[in-house]
Amino acid sequence: MLAVGGAVLLLVADSVGGASLGVILMGWGFAPIYPGHMHEATHRFAPEAVQTVIGRQTASSYIGGAGLPAISGWLVQEWSVSSVPWIAVGGTVLLGLVIWRVNRLTAR
Repeated sequence: MLAVGGAVLLLVADSVGGASLGVILMGWGFAPIYPGHMHEATHRFAPEAVQTVIGRQTASSYIGGAGLPAISGWLVQEWSVSSVPWIAVGGTVLLGLVIWRVNRLTAR
């Protein structure tokens, strides 16, 4: 929710300070996701599958880290810099759906 709040603030900000605060809030909102998923993998999956799951999480983070800046840059070039908050909101919604699905598949 912190990331969505930051994206909304970035969307409505009329100053550099407001936009900067929005980016900071988005960073704080997204920062704990990766280590949190790594930690949860050991609790949600069978011991023999944990290594594979963490490997796939790591590979996905590398692909996202390499690809998303390029895609975001292309969207900004095609539309405008105002597409950045929408990219963040869309990513947050997508991430929420993935987490919801994983929670359903690995219900304890």
